[in-house]
Amino acid sequence: MDYIPTCLPVLPLSNDVLLPSMVMKISLDNADARALNRHFTSQDHRFFLCVPTKHPQQWDQLPSIGCVAHVTQVENTIPDHWVYTVKGLVRATIVDLQMSGLDNSSVTSNVRLEPVDPPSRCVSPWPEATRSLYTQYASTLQSIGVVPSVLSTLDNLAQDTDAVLDLAHFLLCMTNTSFDDKAQVLTLTAYDAILQETHSIVSAHLKELTQTSKRQQHIQEFLDKTRRDFYVRHQMNIPGSNASKDPAALDPTTSQLHLLPNTQEEDDDLRDIKTQLNNIGLPKTVQALIKRDVQRLSRIPDSAPESILLRTYLEWVADLPWNKSTTSETIDLGEIQRQLDMDHFGLDQIKRRIMEYMAVLKLRKQDQTDAPILCFVGPPGVGKTTLARSIAKALSRSFHRISLGGVRDEAEIRGHRRTYVGALPGLIIQSLRKCQANNPVLLFDEIDKLVTGSHNGDPAAALLEVLDPTQNSDFTDHFLNIPFDLSKVFFIATANSMETIPPPLLDRMEVIELSGYSIDEKLAIAKDYLLPSQLVRHGLDSDLHLTMGDSTLLRIIESYTMESGVRSLNRLLAQVCRYKCHQYATDGCHGHQDITADDLVDILGPEIYQAECIEENQVPGIVSGLAYASSGSGSVLSVEANCMAGRGELILTGCLGDIIQESSFIALSWIKANALDLKLTDDPKQQLLEDTDVHIHLPSGAVPKDGPSAGVAIAVCLLSLLSGRCVPRTTAMTGEITLRGNIRAVGGIKEKLLAAHRAGATTIILPADNQRDVLQYVPETIRSQLTIVYCHQLWQVLQTIWPNDYPCQWHTSIPPITRHRL
Repeated sequence: MDYIPTCLPVLPLSNDVLLPSMVMKISLDNADARALNRHFTSQDHRFFLCVPTKHPQQWDQLPSIGCVAHVTQVENTIPDHWVYTVKGLVRATIVDLQMSGLDNSSVTSNVRLEPVDPPSRCVSPWPEATRSLYTQYASTLQSIGVVPSVLSTLDNLAQDTDAVLDLAHFLLCMTNTSFDDKAQVLTLTAYDAILQETHSIVSAHLKELTQTSKRQQHIQEFLDKTRRDFYVRHQMNIPGSNASKDPAALDPTTSQLHLLPNTQEEDDDLRDIKTQLNNIGLPKTVQALIKRDVQRLSRIPDSAPESILLRTYLEWVADLPWNKSTTSETIDLGEIQRQLDMDHFGLDQIKRRIMEYMAVLKLRKQDQTDAPILCFVGPPGVGKTTLARSIAKALSRSFHRISLGGVRDEAEIRGHRRTYVGALPGLIIQSLRKCQANNPVLLFDEIDKLVTGSHNGDPAAALLEVLDPTQNSDFTDHFLNIPFDLSKVFFIATANSMETIPPPLLDRMEVIELSGYSIDEKLAIAKDYLLPSQLVRHGLDSDLHLTMGDSTLLRIIESYTMESGVRSLNRLLAQVCRYKCHQYATDGCHGHQDITADDLVDILGPEIYQAECIEENQVPGIVSGLAYASSGSGSVLSVEANCMAGRGELILTGCLGDIIQESSFIALSWIKANALDLKLTDDPKQQLLEDTDVHIHLPSGAVPKDGPSAGVAIAVCLLSLLSGRCVPRTTAMTGEITLRGNIRAVGGIKEKLLAAHRAGATTIILPADNQRDVLQYVPETIRSQLTIVYCHQLWQVLQTIWPNDYPCQWHTSIPPITRHRL
C-alpha cells in the first residue's frame, strides 16, 4: 500500500458507498472539482476520503467513517464537469473537520486509518462459506443469461485465498443491496464480522434471484404450452385432420358462441368476457370474428398495449344487447291509448300513427315488424321531446335521447376506428349499451341543427344508413367493425324546420308536423297537465291547496306569453307556485286559496304583451295581413301605403327581405296592367303613377320580414290607396300572387287563423289551395267563429271586399268563390 497522508480532503458521497478494493467513477461540478484539484496540486498526492451520507450538504451529520480513495484517472471532456476514477484502499475515521476558502468550499480532515483486523488463529468457516456463496451466485447468474466472461474477475478472486475480503466486497456491490447495508459493512473492521454480514446480505439476494429464475421458467413453460395448444387447435381446423373435434363447437345450427375453454392461467376478467360472449347470442355472421379476437387476446401478454385495446373492444361487444328486447309480450291497445291521452292533449294524428303501429305488432310477431322512423317537425315548446318519452312509456320500451345540435363529426355517429388512441363507438352503439335492449326508442333531438359541410365529414350523410329500414339491419360501427341490427329500434327525430334537413335524409323519415297551440288548447293543457304537475312539484296539492280560474290562466296566456308551445307558460305557472310557497312559508297562512287575474301583476309584474288587435282607423291604404313567425306563432301584420308627388318610384320600408320586396313589385305591376279594369284610368294608353311615388311600409321595423304570403295584402293595400276605398277592419288576408293575379297556397295557415281570431277578425281571405289545411289542422271551435273565403284569383279577392265595385260577372272565366263558415 502506498503512503497515505494523515490529512485528506473529505468528499461526501450522496447515497453511495465506496468499499476497499472497489473501483468507482465520481462526477463533480466545477466548484468541488477545483477545490479538490487545488489540494492535489499543493500536497502532491491523489488521495481523499469518501464518506457515504444521505445529507451531503449537512456537515454536522456526516458519518465518522469512510474509505480512503486513490484517484487513478481524471476526465474533463465536458466543460466545468470532472469525472474521477477512484479505487478504494482502506477504511478511515474522521478525527476533525477543517474548512477553508472564502465559501468554505475546501474541507479537509485528519484521519485515522482503520485496517481490517487479521483473521483469528482458529479456523474460521466464513472464508470457505464466502467462496461457496460465490459459486452459487455465479451459477444463478449464468442460469438467467449472464455471460461467463463477466464473472472472470470474480473467478480469480475466488481462487486467491488472501483476497476473500475483496471477493466479499465484490459480491456486495453486485447485489441489489441498500445503502444502509453497504454503510453498515463499511463500519465493520473485524475480518469475520465483515464476511458474516456480507454472507447474510448476499444470501438473501441470491434467494430472490432463485425465485425470479423459477418464475421465468414457469412463464416459459406456460408459453410453450400455449404454443402447443395453438398448434393443436390449428390442426383441428384443417380439413381432413384426424384430430378429435368438439361437435358442439362446430355445430352450424347453434346460436351460442363456443369459445376456447377457460384455463388456470387466465385472469378473472378474461373468463368473465368469455362467459358473456357465450351467453349473449351473437349472430352467426360475427361469431368467427369474435372467436378469433378472443384467441388473440389469450395469447397476448397483459402488459402489451394491444391487449388493453382488444380487451376493451371485447367488453363493448359483450355488453351490447344482441338478442335482448324490452317489449311486453301482451299488447293492450286500450292501455296504450289511455297512456298517450294522459300525457298529451290533442295530437290526434301522432296518436293514431302510434296505435296503428301497435296494432301491427299485435297482429304479427314482433320480431317480424320493422319499427317506424318518425320525424316530428314543429316550433319549440309544442311537446316533441316529451311526446317521444310518452311513446316509449306506452310501448314499455327503454328510451334514450341523442342531442344532434351542433354535431359536426361523422365519427359521432359511426364511431372512431380502433387504430386511434381513445377510440369509442358512436352515439348509437353507446345508447344501445345504456338501454340494454335492441328495440329501444331512440330520439334524435334537433336533427335540423346538424353541422354539414365540415372537414370532419357529414354526420347527416352518416345517418342515411341508420334511418333507412332497408340498410340499418346491418349497421356497421367503425369501432366494432361488425354489423349490428338496428331494424327493431324505434327512431324518432325532432326538428323545428325542414328547410335545413338534407332531402335524402328527409326522404327516409315519416314527417309529422306539430303546429302551435290555440288559446283554447293552451288553456286545456294548462288546466289538465301543467298546473297539476306544478302543484305536485311545489307541494301545493294537499293541505296547501291552490287553484286558478280560467280567466287567470287566459290572462297569463294572452298577456305574459307569445309562443306557439307552452314552455314559457309552464315557467310562469312555476313562478306563481313559488310565489305562493314563499307566502305560505313567511306568513303561515294555510288552506284553500284562489289566484285571480288581478293578483298576477303582483306576482308576475306588468303585462308583457298587449293583445293583438286590428287597426281601428278605417282609412284607405291600410290592410290587415297575416304572418307566420320563425318561432312558430302567427300574427296580424298591418300593411300601410301612401303616395306623394314624385317620379313613379316604389319605396319599401319595414326591414323587408328580397322575397317580400318582389311581391310588392308584382302587386304594383298587376295593378298597372289592369288599371283600366280597376277604374284607375280612363284611357288604356294612360300611364298610372307617372308622377307619383308610392311608399309601402310594414310596422315593427326592427323585426325582419320576408316571404311571399304578403302578396295579396300588398296588392289590396295599393288598390285601396289608389281607389280611395277602405278595406273593412275585420277582414284579414294572406296568399302569394303571381304576375297574372293568380293566388297560390302559403304555409302556417293554422297559426295565421289563430292570430286573426285573437285579433278580432271575422272574415279571412285565403288561397283556395289551402282549404285542405284549414279542414285538417284548424280546430272546429275556431272555424265556427270565422268566415273563410277561398280565392283562386285577385279578382275574387276584390269581389269579396268590394262586391258593389267589382261584380262577379266581370270575369266569368274565374272559378267561383268558395265561402266557408261553420
